[in-house]
Amino acid sequence: MKKGIVLDELPPAQRRRDNYDWHGKAALAVQNPGKVILAYKDVPVSRIMSVRQYKTSPFVHPEGKIQISMRDSYVDDRDGKRYGDVYFTWVPAQKESK
Repeated sequence: MKKGIVLDELPPAQRRRDNYDWHGKAALAVQNPGKVILAYKDVPVSRIMSVRQYKTSPFVHPEGKIQISMRDSYVDDRDGKRYGDVYFTWVPAQKESK
């Protein structure tokens, strides 16, 4: 019979530490309309996909949104994971014409 660890209760969920300042880089893109911001290099693709799901300010608000692009992806030989460079671009909201 395999042994395990017996606890009195379920431990609280722990958040992984994200060493990226996504909100700061997004705010920089908002402050520089028409420019492309290199947010970070060599980011795991799984993390990039997660950031693309952000729906809060400064990523999305009534004045526009951040477009998130990835370039120069590669598979790392050491861990087999795909990495890429992340770019942010501010895209103003389309104004409705009457």
